[in-house]
Amino acid sequence: MTPNPLNTLKKGLANFSKQIKKRLKDELKAKLLRNETISSADEEWLDHEANTVDEQCILDDLEAASENKPNGH
Repeated sequence: MTPNPLNTLKKGLANFSKQIKKRLKDELKAKLLRNETISSADEEWLDHEANTVDEQCILDDLEAASENKPNGH
């Protein structure tokens, strides 16, 4: 059976999110909630590389589009 590309992307994003958590994303966010300072490099990382909102939105859009796809093509 041919792998479903959308499922492959979902698995990839899940794995990427796990890697982000390993890099202390939760710890850094907790520091910010306690009004503690974090380094500018960590702040930059949280704002860009660790932010997967855009990727999740793309997957949501692809999933919605695949559900509306006519049968056969």
